Formats: sequence, C-alpha cells, structure tokens
Amino acid sequence: MLQIAQIINSTLFLAISGLHFYWALASLFGKKTNSPSAVLPEIAGKSAIMPSAFITFIVALGLLFFAIISGFDLVQNQLSQQFGLIFIWGNLVISILFLIRAIGDFKYVGFTKKIKGTKFAKYDNQYYSPLCLLISVVAFIIYWNMK
Repeated sequence: MLQIAQIINSTLFLAISGLHFYWALASLFGKKTNSPSAVLPEIAGKSAIMPSAFITFIVALGLLFFAIISGFDLVQNQLSQQFGLIFIWGNLVISILFLIRAIGDFKYVGFTKKIKGTKFAKYDNQYYSPLCLLISVVAFIIYWNMK
C-alpha cells in the first residue's frame, strides 16, 4: 500500500512540476501557452494573479521537491537513511498544504470559493481541487505508514 501511494503522489508531482517548468520556460521565451483563464483565477475576465516566469519556476522546483519527499523510500539510498524524519514529516506537511488548497481561500480557489462563473472556477471544481484532495489523502497515507 505504501509503495502504491508513493508512486501515485510522486508521479502526480512530477507531472505537475513538468507542466510548471513548461509554463515558466514558455513565459521566459515569450511563447504564448494555452489560455491562462483555465489555470489562473480571474476577475471580470482578467487574471487575478499573473505569476512571473521566476515564480512559476520556483513553484516547479517545489513540486519537484515534493515528488522526492513523496517517493524517497522507493529507492533505498544513504539519503533516505540519514534524513528519514524529514521525509516522513514532509509528507504530513504536504498533506496539510494540499488539504488547505482543496478547501480554498473562500474567494478564488478551492471548494469554498465564491467566484464560480469563470472557466478557472469550473476547472477548479472538476479537476484542481479534487486532485489536491487526492494528493492530501495519499500524502497522509504515506506519512501514516512511514511513522
């Protein structure tokens, strides 16, 4: 069960991280990616936030770090033996962070958002918030089985 949970979260984090790296590089080189309204909250047809390529790159690195934390036990090495507690408690932190994201900020994102008529809001209800909830539950399963 633990290995399946680790594979699920590591794969999800690698995929989401790759997407953020793509967006950061595309933004850096001036390439227009798909409609930001699908991935960024909006107000009156305009993005509520417009993260820079640097911020998007930092998010991508963070998600890559989460992939390592989620799946460190899949490959036994010296790192996992020396820093095991960081990886165990890291999964609890991941679980809490993504649970908070799934619940939302009561305005733009999550299950509790008030702005609901946008393309982002539709995608957030259908894909992003449930995915965050899944990641949270799986990270908690990893934490629980490793402690």
